[in-house]
Amino acid sequence: MLEQVASQQVTASRDGYAGYNVTARYYDMEHGQVTGSEWEFYLELADRQAGPILELGCGTGRVALPLARTGHCVTALDLSAPMLAEFLTKLGQESAEVQERITLQHGSMADFRFDQRFSLITVPFRAFQHLMSVEQQRCCLGLVREHLAQGGVFALDIFLPKLEVIAHRMQHSDMWLAYKSVDLPTGNKLRHSYRVLHKPVSQTMQLEFRFEEFDPQLRLIGTELEEAEMRWMYRFEAEHLLELCGLEIVEAYGGYDKRPLDEGAVELLYVLKRAD
Repeated sequence: MLEQVASQQVTASRDGYAGYNVTARYYDMEHGQVTGSEWEFYLELADRQAGPILELGCGTGRVALPLARTGHCVTALDLSAPMLAEFLTKLGQESAEVQERITLQHGSMADFRFDQRFSLITVPFRAFQHLMSVEQQRCCLGLVREHLAQGGVFALDIFLPKLEVIAHRMQHSDMWLAYKSVDLPTGNKLRHSYRVLHKPVSQTMQLEFRFEEFDPQLRLIGTELEEAEMRWMYRFEAEHLLELCGLEIVEAYGGYDKRPLDEGAVELLYVLKRAD
C-alpha cells in the first residue's frame, strides 16, 4: 500500500479550468491518447467533411494532434494556458508538415472570433461542460453556428447524468475516489484521486483533484490539489438548448461506438448542422 508520511508538502491551485496548472503536467499520462471508437468517430467526421477543423477545448491536443498527423488542418482553442503550453511542447516534436497544419489559440469557447469558416467544429471530451452558465453556453453555440461553413457540422460530447451515481456521491461527498496510478519518468509513482460535490439545483459539480507523488520506496513526498467546476445537462435540456441556438441534430448517439441514445447510453453525443 502507498504510504503517507507526516512530512508531506501540500500545494493547492484554486484557478479552476482556466488554470489547470497541476493537471496540465500530468494530463497526457492519463488521457493523452485518443483511441478506439472515440478516435474512429472524429477521424471519420474529419475525413467526411474534408475541410478546416476548429476544436474548442483542445487541451493538450489529444484529438487535434493526431488529426493533423492524418493530414487535416486544425485550429485549436483552449482557455488554459498551461494545457496549451503542453500542446505546444508536443507540437515542437512533430514534423514541419504537421506543425503547419495546427494553429493554436488561447481563449474562451464562449468568446472567440476567426476570419475563416470551418467544415467541422468539435468540442470533445466534455469540455463544453466547463461553461457554467446558460449565457456562456448560448454564446458558445451561437459562435459555433456563425463559424460553420456551408455544409459544415458540429460534434458535441457531454456526459449523460446518472441519477443513482449523483445520489450516491451526494451521500459520500467527502470520499476520495481512486482514479489512476502511473509511473513517472523520475522513477517515482503518481496517484491521482478526486472527490465531487454535487449541487442538484444548479446542476453543477465541484471537483477536487489530488495528485500524490511517492518515491520508489512508496513514501509520500508531496501532494498537490486542484479544483474545477462542471455543469451537467439532461438530454432534452441539451437538445432544447441546441435548437434555440439554431442548430439541428443530424445524428445522435449514446456513445462513441454509435450505440443508440436509449437506456444503454453512456454519453450524449450529437452531430449537428445549421438549422435552415
